[in-house]
Amino acid sequence: MKKLFGLSGIRWLFVFSVFLLFGCGGTKAVFIEDHGQEYTARNIDELKEYMKSPESYAYKVKWKDITYPMADGYYGFVEPIGKNCDIHWMVNKRHKLVRYDAKGEGCDTTKSSDMELMNIKSVGKDQDGKIQW
Repeated sequence: MKKLFGLSGIRWLFVFSVFLLFGCGGTKAVFIEDHGQEYTARNIDELKEYMKSPESYAYKVKWKDITYPMADGYYGFVEPIGKNCDIHWMVNKRHKLVRYDAKGEGCDTTKSSDMELMNIKSVGKDQDGKIQW
């Protein structure tokens, strides 16, 4: 079997799989948008049921429901989705999820290590030609 970049077929498949799992997509911003679109216009009981499942962050941290009053009979419902990141849902009188807003430092994907590397100030050289950061 031909080797690609010095890797046999099975090893290449493994490396490619790891790259797909950890190297692309999967950012929190994408999860927030997909999750929000999935539950908007659904009954809050469906979201609460999801929050009781082992794959949800709320289940992992043993979250207790938090609600707060809003204008016109609406109320807010807080769903944790990660460390220092919550989705605040607006819920109407019929208990339908109307819209959402992600709040918290952990929701800011611009602070990931990859983004920090991309935002490093430009490199310069001093008088001796040595690189300065």
